[in-house]
Amino acid sequence: MTNLLYMFNSDEKASIAIWMNEKLPERNYCIFTRDLCVNNIESNLFAFGFQSPVQVRVMRIAISFCLDATHGISARSGEVMYSLVTQHNVSGKGFPVAYMVTNNQTVRPISQWFMHLCERSYFHPLNITIDCSISEVNAITSAFPHVVIHYYEFHILCAWQTNLNNKLKTIYFDRARIRRLDRLMFILTNNVKYFYKQEVNRIHLNNGKMGPVENELARNEFAASKIEDDILPSMIISPLNVISTSMDDSDSKWQIKFFTNDTI
Repeated sequence: MTNLLYMFNSDEKASIAIWMNEKLPERNYCIFTRDLCVNNIESNLFAFGFQSPVQVRVMRIAISFCLDATHGISARSGEVMYSLVTQHNVSGKGFPVAYMVTNNQTVRPISQWFMHLCERSYFHPLNITIDCSISEVNAITSAFPHVVIHYYEFHILCAWQTNLNNKLKTIYFDRARIRRLDRLMFILTNNVKYFYKQEVNRIHLNNGKMGPVENELARNEFAASKIEDDILPSMIISPLNVISTSMDDSDSKWQIKFFTNDTI
């Protein structure tokens, strides 16, 4: 039964073609496909990518991204999935906004993918963070000459890749390396999509972890609650620049010290 959800043809390439040409467009996905063959030697090279409407909307308002390459996505060692990730404006967490799968880890598919995103999804980054990959650097500088490239610190890279890889391979792949890329497409467009949608919905409903704004307000409220009552008057500065609670100067400008630091 599970196979019926993602396998639209016993031939993997034909099934992927149905995904890209029929199933995803029916859900208003933005589709990227490239035939990378330039001669018989490269006849098996491919690249394809996709974005949901929500991913496109999040990408359009973001300016800073991380580009991650996830290896070991299938039983074929040469296949890799590139993910563009940005900070979601509600959850404050990493949110994938585009995927590309390829078996060609050169500049060409990445550069073509970037240009497609620029034309179709208003992808105009100011900052992109990567690991030390020459092909990624060359693709970025070719497509976006003015983008600032940042490099992962080693411990950050390890933490990020461990987090992403664990979710993909442990939770969604059920600890087994998948054998067909159409199954990967199903996982990304259903299971993974649902996970991030629920994360944002929980914050909207104040059910579960708070977003960055709510976190900041909660921290400030906690800090204010720890101020002793007898200290509160000393935090009020009158228009004469003296500590006062008198209302004689009520028509002038009063100041109150921050609860969280020493500024006013």
